[in-house]
Amino acid sequence: MRKLKNWVKALLFWVIVFILLFSFREQITGLFVFDNCQGDEDPGMVLQCYVDKAIEAKDIELCHDERITNDKTVSYCEQEIAILNKDASICENIEHEVWKSPCFRKVAIELNDYELCFKTIYSEDRLNCFFDVAVATNNTKPCFFIENSQRAAFCVEKIAIQTQNVEICKLEIKPHHKAKCFMNLAIAMNDPNICEKCTEIAEVFGEYCRNSFSDEEQ
Repeated sequence: MRKLKNWVKALLFWVIVFILLFSFREQITGLFVFDNCQGDEDPGMVLQCYVDKAIEAKDIELCHDERITNDKTVSYCEQEIAILNKDASICENIEHEVWKSPCFRKVAIELNDYELCFKTIYSEDRLNCFFDVAVATNNTKPCFFIENSQRAAFCVEKIAIQTQNVEICKLEIKPHHKAKCFMNLAIAMNDPNICEKCTEIAEVFGEYCRNSFSDEEQ
């Protein structure tokens, strides 16, 4: 009976130890991860060291360590780990918009998922997000979510050149954008015959395209 009681006591002891370790796991982990950050006398450098170590460990919990006291720094830390882990759910919980918006953009690019671009807050982030994902995947669909018509046209043109596909230029909405796409594709493929596509839109575009090849021959 006494042996059983001793066994129960031992079990209870280790259960308590486990609970304590689990409860203070962030502080304990932080002690080891942040151990060599204490040598610098500059508080800013020490803080940066804490953040760098958290990012290096890819551990979102370390971003919330009590030693990282600046809210914006916490948000930056969360953003970097979201990108490394390719995890958009982390972006959702970032407090500061200055890091939240680019977080969605950068994770969208990592995952080649243009749907995440809609979650960006700033228009410039959204524009760059659609453009970068479209070009990375050779998918023209995100190009047409770009509100700037000139940038949207360049997005389609870039994919046409990357894929050397004349049909993609036909997706351009404005005639002068379409002609420019054909011309630059003709030059990229070194194929003056594509200039005829420009002529179909307007003679002046076709002439300008053919002259580009004449200039190269001189």
